[in-house]
Amino acid sequence: MKIPGYVSLRAPRSGDFARRSGWMMSLVLGLALTPATATAYSQDVINSDRGYTPVRWADGAVIRYAFQESFAPNNNRELVRAAFRQAVDTWMAVMPLQDGKPVVSFEEVGTTVVNKIQCDHINMISFTDTADPISASVVGTVSRRFTPAGFTHFVCDSTGEDIFTPVGQIVEADMVFNPASRFSTDVQAANTYDIQALALHLVGHWLGIGHTGIVGAAMAPSCDFGLACFRRLHSDDVAALWAIYGPPGPAISGVVTNTSGTPVKSAHVVATQAVTGLTTASAITDEKGGYRIAGLQPGTYRVFVEPLDGPVQMSSLSSFFQNGNNNFATTFLSNPVTVSTAEVGNVNVQVSVPAAANLQFVGVGSGGAGTLPASIRRGIDTSVNLGGVSLSGSVSFSSPKITQRNPLRTSGNFQIADVRVAADAPLGPTDVYFGSSSFTGGLIVTVNPQVSAAGIVDGAAFNRNTTPPHFAPGSMISIFGQDLAEATSTADRTPLPTQLAGVSVQVGDRWAPLYYVSPTQINAMIPFETSGATAAVTVVTGRQTASAAVTLTLGASAPRVFANAQGQGAILNGSRNYVQVDEGNPAKAGDVVVIFCIGLGKVQGDLASGLPSNGEAALAQVQATIAGRAAQVIFSGLAPGFVGLYQVNAFVPSGVPPGRAEVVLSTAAGVSNKTLISVQ
Repeated sequence: MKIPGYVSLRAPRSGDFARRSGWMMSLVLGLALTPATATAYSQDVINSDRGYTPVRWADGAVIRYAFQESFAPNNNRELVRAAFRQAVDTWMAVMPLQDGKPVVSFEEVGTTVVNKIQCDHINMISFTDTADPISASVVGTVSRRFTPAGFTHFVCDSTGEDIFTPVGQIVEADMVFNPASRFSTDVQAANTYDIQALALHLVGHWLGIGHTGIVGAAMAPSCDFGLACFRRLHSDDVAALWAIYGPPGPAISGVVTNTSGTPVKSAHVVATQAVTGLTTASAITDEKGGYRIAGLQPGTYRVFVEPLDGPVQMSSLSSFFQNGNNNFATTFLSNPVTVSTAEVGNVNVQVSVPAAANLQFVGVGSGGAGTLPASIRRGIDTSVNLGGVSLSGSVSFSSPKITQRNPLRTSGNFQIADVRVAADAPLGPTDVYFGSSSFTGGLIVTVNPQVSAAGIVDGAAFNRNTTPPHFAPGSMISIFGQDLAEATSTADRTPLPTQLAGVSVQVGDRWAPLYYVSPTQINAMIPFETSGATAAVTVVTGRQTASAAVTLTLGASAPRVFANAQGQGAILNGSRNYVQVDEGNPAKAGDVVVIFCIGLGKVQGDLASGLPSNGEAALAQVQATIAGRAAQVIFSGLAPGFVGLYQVNAFVPSGVPPGRAEVVLSTAAGVSNKTLISVQ
């Protein structure tokens, strides 16, 4: 499902705004379900007596947000909270600092009974608001309150309080998800939208950021909002944040005019790295043709100006920019621009007369083409599908590592370019150029995940000495291979995320909670909700970009015991202050030992995958033997406070010979590996 976005200014209506010496502006932004479009980044602004005035929070503001008490229907509430926290944390990781503190910060403050967009000092998040009707084409919306141009203060419609703020300063924001839409945190399903990806986008709007025409960015208004959408920020998103809240720094600025010298408003000005070809950041020209691309790193950039005539449209920008000019051709500055530590000004561009070519659709391989970004794996030969209006001329790519292998060919309504992506191609969004038209940031180079033969193993025994060699819902698994991720990342909190460093693992129709990802290894958990006798596992690195599927055999349980390299099991003595059982601290008959394991399968209750356990008991009946003797099991289930870790508590039976004895767990579905315990 493709989801474009729009920005509109809601007119004041009775009860919405104060009616004394001032009134309050409410800017409503949303995501719609009409034909997909994409727009350039634009900091949301208003036209005040001071000119181009940004909409932003005050320095030092703390955005305290509360969930409406009936939030997240059909979803686990803790997973929904976590999705928002992760979205907020993603922005906070790049928030500029002032005197060592973030310029703006967030704080979750629980729930609220309020379920209506209004000025009440509550930054509400609602999934059930029906008091403020949302168009059927809108998935989520943000409403912000700030002082408009020409006023010095306003009065809250709910509290009656006079509020004095500078023009454009945000004092409150509400976020509403359409009650008619379906949302999820972990399920890939038709007409279900990923809460974290959507929250990341809408939190950007809360901060005052508009949409971007770099379609590989989180603030692009068009995406399918499945997990294949973007849960991490692009450099353009970061540049947008720093343009609003950061100190002056490296930037490119100038004026765009047409051939008669008239300023061009709402032109999309893009800076692409000259060496790597990565689409870096962009800006929109104001009514005087001026632009400023902020938040850049020192380097050399290729600058070009394109009209917002599709797939990018001016209608997706904030209202300030919707009456601009798109009647010109994409125009490249003749020389690259080198940025060091300061702003490079007077980078002026005169755009040329309109051209017929208009590249509007891009796709890869057999996936067709569309207005959303397409992912392409490095180190492969494939085809790029191109569609649009009056396409003529040659095709090129901003990345020098993407090269055309054969002349263009036609297939149906598309032009096909056979390409080779070098194994060392830089990762990230790149531009596609066709004649005098550009699809900006629309081809995203990802890693090329390749799972090794027999490269998926259980996370405790690594498939050694297990009968039969299968897996179970709730099992920890390790995936070994090459080019699995572009970076190493470890989950540092619970619930576990389903995406780390841009990588996800799909197990059947579910997304796996992730412990760790690296270029050569991924540690994940098979979701409890996984069903069936088999499940296909793929490493997903982008939209329509993934590894070849590996099919795992599933059972109700698949017990595996943790052990070190010497075979010593991960076993604690519950009768002796939970010390590690080893040769220096052997167990004795009658002691209760705690055997740590994985793979005992589903548990009692409805614990959602990725959440820490409260000690839920396993549904499987578990037996234990020590030195071949039955050991009475008094508990088998999840270890409290952990994700995917089980424990079996059992008595050491009498008659076990002193020394090292074998420990084996078994269920009706299988037998564990053999580990060792020291007994006196």
